[in-house]
Amino acid sequence: FLGPEQTILDEAHYIENSRSILNGEGDLRGEHPPLGKVFILAGMKIFGDNPLGWRFFPILFGVAGIVFFYLTCRRLNMGKWAAYLAVFFLAFENLTFMLSSIAMLDVFMLPLIMAAFWFYLRHNYLPAGLFIALTALVKITGVLILPAILLHWMIFRRDGDWKFLGLLIVA
Repeated sequence: FLGPEQTILDEAHYIENSRSILNGEGDLRGEHPPLGKVFILAGMKIFGDNPLGWRFFPILFGVAGIVFFYLTCRRLNMGKWAAYLAVFFLAFENLTFMLSSIAMLDVFMLPLIMAAFWFYLRHNYLPAGLFIALTALVKITGVLILPAILLHWMIFRRDGDWKFLGLLIVA
């Protein structure tokens, strides 16, 4: 994560945008909500405007995504070894592996989506709704977890737990 020194792929856009926010010039690229760019900015504020600063929080979120994926697999009653295998495949899947080491917005979405689904599976609808909202503050496409959760609820739950509607309202 300390190299290369130059930006990779769309990092250039998000790092430059984070610099703009840091310098008080505002969000230059409004096509995405600001939360992911603020995470990049936080790393730059803590570690400086360098590869470690740009990539610290993406690495942290990449690891968090893998942890929440494991917790979700176990919550779905997968065996321990099946969950380990699934996590292994996710961790070393090319796109996940690459995105977890560069400053792009997608890496922030995965752990937030996984956390939302994990909280939903535990019937903790308020935190699930909050994580869906946070996901949408990174990239608006993050709200697409909502139809997936709704579909899961309609197929597997239908337990009359109408607190679930709170998730929809909060999200």
